[in-house]
Amino acid sequence: MSVRQVLGVWGLGVLVVGVATFSVRAEGPSPDASLARLKSGNARITHMAVKSGTEAPMPRAAQPVAAVLSCAESLMPSEEVFGAAPGELFVVRSLGHVVDHATLASVEYAVERLHVPLVVVLGHEMCGALRAASDTLPGQSSGPHYDFLIKALKPAVSRASGMPESQRMRTAVLENVEESINTLLQDSAIIRHLAQEHRIRLVGAFHESSSGRVFFSELVDVPHLESAVAERH
Repeated sequence: MSVRQVLGVWGLGVLVVGVATFSVRAEGPSPDASLARLKSGNARITHMAVKSGTEAPMPRAAQPVAAVLSCAESLMPSEEVFGAAPGELFVVRSLGHVVDHATLASVEYAVERLHVPLVVVLGHEMCGALRAASDTLPGQSSGPHYDFLIKALKPAVSRASGMPESQRMRTAVLENVEESINTLLQDSAIIRHLAQEHRIRLVGAFHESSSGRVFFSELVDVPHLESAVAERH
């Protein structure tokens, strides 16, 4: 099953993404400093809630409107990207939004148990995970878990390799969004069945970090297997 034709409708003429260079910081905050930051942040939020006489600084949505599978590297949380209130989105994050057993189970939980009607796969501009996959040479290994990730990202990188350098990374991101949607549909009978019954819809999205804009593909239409076979004959 492929949704490449559907995901090709992005209005890409307005997207101009330059080639980025990435550097790794030699040092970050210490574990103690990181933990202190989390504690102080929670204390501040709790103090605000007590002072205002509410249990939380913002009311939570009663029902998520969408499940968002996004990249763990993205600096902008999905709630901020879409201006969503707490609880409006069921967010699942993995590096390069690669689908594994845990992410697949999380999306299944959202659509089957919480009855979330929309699944968004959100790629982002200048994805470092795809850059890493592009830079990893054949046979190069950094351990089984990292190798699994790179293997999952390589098809998108390969399909974008023939593009001009100025468009290669953007194309790889869009191809990788398609890859994740295909994997969700191929590897999950639950997601595929709900999509075929039109109880959920899937859509690809691209976050242009430089402008904050999100570009959506068309909603993915998943026909029943019987209908698809009949159409071919």
